[in-house]
Amino acid sequence: MSRKAVGVVAPVFAVCTLLVLASPRCAHAQEGAVQKLECSLQLVPADATFYTASLRNREQVEAVLKSKAWAQLMALPGVQELLKKAHEELAKPDSPFAQVLALYQLPENKQLLELLLDLGSHEIFCYGGNSFPGFLELAMEMQGGMRFAPLFARLQAQGNINPQLLQFAVILNALAENLDKVQVPELVVGFKVTKPEAVASQLQRLEKLLTGLLEQTPLKGRLKRSKVEGADFLVLELDGSLVPWDRVPFKELEEKPGQFDKLQEKLRTLKVTVSLGMHKGYVLFTMGESTRHLARFGTGKSLAEAREFHPLAKYADRKLTNISYSSTKLRAATGTKPEDLDSLVELVDFLPQDQVPEKLRTRLKKDLEGLAKDLKAYLTPPGAAMSFSFLNGRGQESFSYDWMGKPDASAARPLALLNHVGGSPIAAIFGQCGCDVKGYQTFAKYVQLAHGYFEEFGVPQLEPEARDAYEKFMKESRPFLKRLDDATAKMVIPSLAEGQFAFVLDAKWKSKAWVHMLPTDQEMPMLEPGLVLTVKDAELLRKGMREYREVINGLLDAGRGAAPPGQFPPISLPEPQTKKTPAGMLYFYELPPDVPVDRRLMPTAGLSDRVLALSVSQEHADRLLTSTPLQHSGGPLANATRPLVGAAVLSWPALVDAAAPWVEIGLGRALEGMEEAQRKEYLGQARTVLEILRCFQGFTSVTYVEGDATVTHSEMILVDLK
Repeated sequence: MSRKAVGVVAPVFAVCTLLVLASPRCAHAQEGAVQKLECSLQLVPADATFYTASLRNREQVEAVLKSKAWAQLMALPGVQELLKKAHEELAKPDSPFAQVLALYQLPENKQLLELLLDLGSHEIFCYGGNSFPGFLELAMEMQGGMRFAPLFARLQAQGNINPQLLQFAVILNALAENLDKVQVPELVVGFKVTKPEAVASQLQRLEKLLTGLLEQTPLKGRLKRSKVEGADFLVLELDGSLVPWDRVPFKELEEKPGQFDKLQEKLRTLKVTVSLGMHKGYVLFTMGESTRHLARFGTGKSLAEAREFHPLAKYADRKLTNISYSSTKLRAATGTKPEDLDSLVELVDFLPQDQVPEKLRTRLKKDLEGLAKDLKAYLTPPGAAMSFSFLNGRGQESFSYDWMGKPDASAARPLALLNHVGGSPIAAIFGQCGCDVKGYQTFAKYVQLAHGYFEEFGVPQLEPEARDAYEKFMKESRPFLKRLDDATAKMVIPSLAEGQFAFVLDAKWKSKAWVHMLPTDQEMPMLEPGLVLTVKDAELLRKGMREYREVINGLLDAGRGAAPPGQFPPISLPEPQTKKTPAGMLYFYELPPDVPVDRRLMPTAGLSDRVLALSVSQEHADRLLTSTPLQHSGGPLANATRPLVGAAVLSWPALVDAAAPWVEIGLGRALEGMEEAQRKEYLGQARTVLEILRCFQGFTSVTYVEGDATVTHSEMILVDLK
């Protein structure tokens, strides 16, 4: 090989070698970073099905208590007066508060209070074991049965069955059909503690107290002190023998002999173990069939090693305040499953046998099977979820990862509507929801199917006069309903196929008389709701809207023709007024002159080549049509041009500013008749509270696709008073 060839190949080989070596090292580096987290995530077993932890609790509370905003709040005369009254109440020797204060003076109670504060100061976590999803799924099934049992009773026997007894039967059936899920879930709640000597002392107190309380009960002798992995725990063991199962009417509720025999056997042998103690620096309160799960805490493979926590590695050195996790197994248990939709067909079995012939039952089952099949297409395969939050110097930042389904990266596109919310709205929520003709057609199919059942079975039950009016109306309206269906499927939905939307809330307009009967001396702001959508074909949308107006008027005429003479007023929907603006065309309806509101209030649609804006005023619709960059200060929306699934912004001070004049005028009228000096003092305190509320600056979030996860990155901004 020539030197020239070697000179070309060698760098390429070196780069490839580095890439191959770097990949596993990068993964190991991520895992190592997660392992450096000093929290319970390192101790929780890898098969935990959910986990949540709250960290730095005391630090966050102290940040509030040391702020200027808190000092200003505490300095308010009204707050000072409340504090003064509280101190006076505490000083009374016969007050309940004084008695509590006297108990606090005892050394052991002082230690208990200090321990409770310590338990809540650092970290609080909770996790569920591998059996938790099955328990939760069974609980949801029983809850659903209890909710619908009265309905089933009415369907089957016109209310002759005792609903409470039927609910109990539904619960027993659910338990008997899911014996493998009838088990005590493993649940652990933990508190990080820095005072282990106080824990030991208070456990001894608690043991003596509980032993005395249980002495005269069937639980006598069941509270014991046990060693688990070398740690002392108070353990209370319970079992099914404590429950008087002979009082439960199993035989009366059986549909067939022996139906609940295995269930009774399972319930009688079921064991519940409740434990309390300190282990690995945490006070643990646990529940399970035994203490076996306690022995796994802090040993073996931990949850921190799961792939779902790899995104956390990059932020492991931040001031984390919250970590949450839900496994695929848990989310599958709590979500809608294909078999849940199949159970729709079972509803037919609850219809009265003597009133619903077999031929109709077969037809209903076929239609419900079709509905279940169509709905299954919209189910998303379950996946895990993980989120975490941390303090970032100007508030709290969060990331949420969701592995539900397989995200379509092509669905994430730059949000064109970020520039069509008026520049600085109070709030805006953006999303991508591709307009789906197929989905509409599925919906329309079942609307028509339901209407067919109504005409077949409901209409014959109507009074003759009402039936004649209905049949006359339907005869005249069917052509218009067909036009409505065609306009929706062939014009409106295709014209909005871009699929981006934004809900907007603003308050930039003011009036002295929004309602003429309630005038004010000053101009008052009012909220402006709006909806913005991207448009693919503006002319097709106009055509669809004209068709909608003609259909509405046709249906009004049909209704008037079917009603008795003079009963239906001669109303119709006129063509909207129009106004051309630099941003597009406005279509609006002025409210009738006798409606006592500000004349600027009018339903308005603004349309340009690319944007449709719906609002309650011309000014707002025009503002939404006009392209104006969204004002924001960095954070998740710092790169607003990247592909996104959705976004949200909230300017809390702007919302407070919109509400403040109404608060002041309402408070001022409530204080009428009060001395001027005192009235001004109360108004001044209200303004101070409003100023403190502005310390929450707002919220920003974006949602995007990252690999096989949908990620939501959000930030809450908090500032102190100057």
